[in-house]
Amino acid sequence: MSPAAVRAGSLILEWMEDAGLRTWVDCLGNVHGRVEGTNASAEVLILGSHLVLFFSHKFPN
Repeated sequence: MSPAAVRAGSLILEWMEDAGLRTWVDCLGNVHGRVEGTNASAEVLILGSHLVLFFSHKFPN
């Protein structure tokens, strides 16, 4: 990963930790955050996304 991608992931990780999430980074550099619920028998909600880093103002056609 590029230095910019590493910095972006570190910033997202910091924001998650500040919000009280348990965080980790997997072997591919994906940033994860988890909030434990108060009811262990409740269903789980999973949300996902990815970081998008633009290195130029030009986009391919």
